[in-house]
Amino acid sequence: MILRAMLSTDLTLAGRGGAGSVVRSSGEPYDGPMYVKPDYADEATVIERAGAAGLALECEGEPFVGGGGDYVDGGLESVQESAEEALGNYDEHTAMPVSADDFAVERTDGDRVLFSFDVDGETNVAAVAANCVTDDNDDTGWGIEGWAQCDPAELPGSVAAQNGDQVWTDGEGNLVPVTEVTSFEGAEHCDWKETTFLTLGDYDGHAYLGNPTGYLERHLTTTYEPDGSLPDAATDTGYEHDGRRLWLGTEPKAAYLVSTTDPDDVERWPWTTDEIWCA
Repeated sequence: MILRAMLSTDLTLAGRGGAGSVVRSSGEPYDGPMYVKPDYADEATVIERAGAAGLALECEGEPFVGGGGDYVDGGLESVQESAEEALGNYDEHTAMPVSADDFAVERTDGDRVLFSFDVDGETNVAAVAANCVTDDNDDTGWGIEGWAQCDPAELPGSVAAQNGDQVWTDGEGNLVPVTEVTSFEGAEHCDWKETTFLTLGDYDGHAYLGNPTGYLERHLTTTYEPDGSLPDAATDTGYEHDGRRLWLGTEPKAAYLVSTTDPDDVERWPWTTDEIWCA
């Protein structure tokens, strides 16, 4: 199961431009601090978890997710002899939205390197490698100190789709953050791949389900109906995806996906009555 969480921060993003940096063709590099101690407390924000990598983002909205490498206490990552090798090693064991090969060096500063993935000249994914990380083997070398990304809606559509994010638009055709509305396929290892989960806001174990099967069918407010009808009391959200517009009903609680070209083509997606998690 893909979990979605609204992670916000009241820290401002640092500026750009500075000496001793590697300038990309797309713009000037981040010139804020290259080391900010990560905070892994449960209530920590994305930027607090990601340290300097979070400050290097240039998001239109809030930073979406971030963290750091797990090099001790059984973590899968191991330190490497170069920053590039550390990024590749980290890529093998984490769920960053783009691969190590998609990053460019944005800045070097002594024993730290900032890697970035840009969209239209703005940093949407960032990672900081540091040459001072110690792993479970008591080896010290290059490791990923922190990484962070903007909302998947700010990434190229091909990247979002590859990571399972179905990005919606508003009534004016603008992309909507997945922290506001998103849909995604169920987990394959739980045999839910044929079911689509639709959430508004944080995923808390509840969702609207398209084509629920098996176990999922026992935990619904109503049935899934591919040839349904739109109730008079349903509310238009203005959200659209893949040629359908999202309406919400209350009795029973369900989502209605109405074709944008045929108002009589309606799918009813039931709401889950219980929390649904896939281990």
